Amino acid sequence: QYHRHRLLNIDVLIVDEASMVDLALMARIMRALPAHAKLYFIGDADQLPAVELGNVLEQLVEHLLELGHERFAWLGGNCQLGRHQMRLGALKECLSARGIELDERFIVSVEQGDRQEGFDCADTLMKRVGDDRTKAPTAWICYNGLMARGAHQFALLRGIRIPQDISLAAVDRTRVCTEIHPDLTSASANPQVVGEEAAKLLCKNEEPGESRILVDLVIPSEFSEGETSGPAAS
Repeated sequence: QYHRHRLLNIDVLIVDEASMVDLALMARIMRALPAHAKLYFIGDADQLPAVELGNVLEQLVEHLLELGHERFAWLGGNCQLGRHQMRLGALKECLSARGIELDERFIVSVEQGDRQEGFDCADTLMKRVGDDRTKAPTAWICYNGLMARGAHQFALLRGIRIPQDISLAAVDRTRVCTEIHPDLTSASANPQVVGEEAAKLLCKNEEPGESRILVDLVIPSEFSEGETSGPAAS
């Protein structure tokens, strides 16, 4: 819709989740940006590269491994987006670095990423597990907090105890992780901090001779041990 012959009618452009922007999209953004406009990138330093100390998936995996979990499942949403592929890829790399392979049967991904999708993914996962629970995953990592809430609801209805039977974690730090009981074990960049830092950049006055057409804002990730993770069931 916008290009070099039809520029964006803006003074400021904020690009969130900057680590998810590929080269083609970046080229399109730059071509459509007016010369006077300021461009702000907001991203999580720990999402590039996928496996790095303090990385979101690294934090979740390390926490669950310390609790004795060795069998993992991925409940993924928005599977057509690059964000989903990066998170799933990061999880596989984190596990592989520790000698654990993520069983393809326990990767359940769907097009949307809300509570219902979390419920449906958990249902699909348990159907794949079948009656033999001896090799079933004991740690479920969800694409976001909404899906984790849906998976938790499924567990409640099926008599699966969390965290006694299954540990549940989410790649998220939005309010959905803490607004209702139980608090979700989760990790990600805090969206409130992202907003505050972006606002500071927008309000900051430029110093004489300073050029701030391109500003890169990096937000570290946060880990929260909630009530949905516990020792692996024996």
